[in-house]
Amino acid sequence: MSQRRTQGKVVVVEGVSVRKALASVRAAIRDIYARPAGAAGCCLHLVTDDRNFDDGAIRLCLEQANRRRHAVCAYVAQFYLDAPRATRRRI
Repeated sequence: MSQRRTQGKVVVVEGVSVRKALASVRAAIRDIYARPAGAAGCCLHLVTDDRNFDDGAIRLCLEQANRRRHAVCAYVAQFYLDAPRATRRRI
């Protein structure tokens, strides 16, 4: 069973590799784009299409996802927000 601990803003799940976490988020992004309403990245357009990785742009996406009740968009936005800047560019 994996254990969760907080390291700064990032929640580290012991037993889950960064590679697996990134793969999960990438799969979620592919799922968003595969939906009829997700052609432009849905709530995440500023991040996924325009490549704006600053906290303000990501928070805006997260707020929009929460307002629209888009759970997958909110999951991805929160991952971006918690990730270090170098990781954000790798997603």
